[in-house]
Amino acid sequence: MKRIILIIISLVIFCAHSKELKISSLNIRVYGQGGMYAGTLEDEFRDKWLKEFIEAKLGDSDVIIFQEIMNKESLINNIVSDMNCVSYDRSNTIDDNKENHIYVVVCFNKKYQFLKEQSEDNYAYEPMALHKYRPAVYGVLCENKKKLAHIVGLHLKALPQGHQTRVKQMEILSKRLTEINDGLPIIVGGDYNTYNTDEIEDYKMINSYLNPLNLFSANQENLITYKTPLFTGTFDHFWISQSVYSNSSFTVNGPCNATSSGPRFDDLYFYNQFVSDHCPITLSIQL
Repeated sequence: MKRIILIIISLVIFCAHSKELKISSLNIRVYGQGGMYAGTLEDEFRDKWLKEFIEAKLGDSDVIIFQEIMNKESLINNIVSDMNCVSYDRSNTIDDNKENHIYVVVCFNKKYQFLKEQSEDNYAYEPMALHKYRPAVYGVLCENKKKLAHIVGLHLKALPQGHQTRVKQMEILSKRLTEINDGLPIIVGGDYNTYNTDEIEDYKMINSYLNPLNLFSANQENLITYKTPLFTGTFDHFWISQSVYSNSSFTVNGPCNATSSGPRFDDLYFYNQFVSDHCPITLSIQL
């Protein structure tokens, strides 16, 4: 009986001091140009539906990592105006295609602060861009001056033929993460563009770089995160510190894993047209 009482007391103390943190990630296909690389900034029409979907499905997220953002200002002002956001500026880089650059943007609830990583003067980890792709966006999430976790948002090189570039990007990122040793959990989320073919095993490759750092994939069920009528893929992931892994959960919203169709956002054709070809992923952890 005494042991049971002690267990109950311990659980009460744990619940009183633990904090749930929800981090989501969503690749909004070519946001700012209507989902089309051939489009212009005048062609974006999805704001109404994106705002509705994100508020309904991701509204309780503490952090949202966005990819494929061509118009950062529109995303911030029209879609997630109730959050603060950080990204980077390509104007001072040697990116040879600045006008068509698709950004990574990290947004967070306004009750939090997002500090730059030690030794950084901005939120971009530029070495991962390899001078022409996308840097990681990273920092330390804080609440009331208390540091909670390192958040890393990324968008690795796309397509099967980009495998060797992804290898180089993961090599660069893993070296940087070895320098972060303050004991805070690390959450690395975004579009990893993981392909699995006879020649390419991106998931295994990423594990080879992150598992030795005690970072493990939260998507153990290999849930689909990308879907069109012609193609499916598992591209979007979170790799997280072992210290928060056992009390974590991973979910995918939208129609990517649905066995039947429904109205509006539950219909794949509707979702692809008015939201994206990627479905949002959400990680819940206890701190």
